[in-house]
Amino acid sequence: MKYIFLTIVVLSLVANASAEECFAKTESSYEGKSVSTETCVARVDDVIKTSADGYVKIHYIVQYKGQRLVVDDPLARSNHAVGEQISFTVGKLEMPADSRSQGFRTFYAMVYDPKPAVEECPP
Repeated sequence: MKYIFLTIVVLSLVANASAEECFAKTESSYEGKSVSTETCVARVDDVIKTSADGYVKIHYIVQYKGQRLVVDDPLARSNHAVGEQISFTVGKLEMPADSRSQGFRTFYAMVYDPKPAVEECPP
């Protein structure tokens, strides 16, 4: 019985260690479009890094709302390892159906890096 209890405690700690924490959320509507974003932090469960002809693509697998989520690094500038915490932004866009479109819902996740994409040159 003691081992079962210990196993349950360890599994719950592992689940909590990989769970995400979202700390900023915004929602807005623009011309009938619903837009929401949130900034989260989660532990990296897996890294997918692909190189081809000098080009690099990086994705991280994290836990988000109880599911595995692929977080894209569109500039391939980060270098996180499994077990590290990463910040990422999740965005959701909903376009209602109208006379020109059937409507759609889209969802994305990208590495959040507050550093500027281009570093300033010294004066």
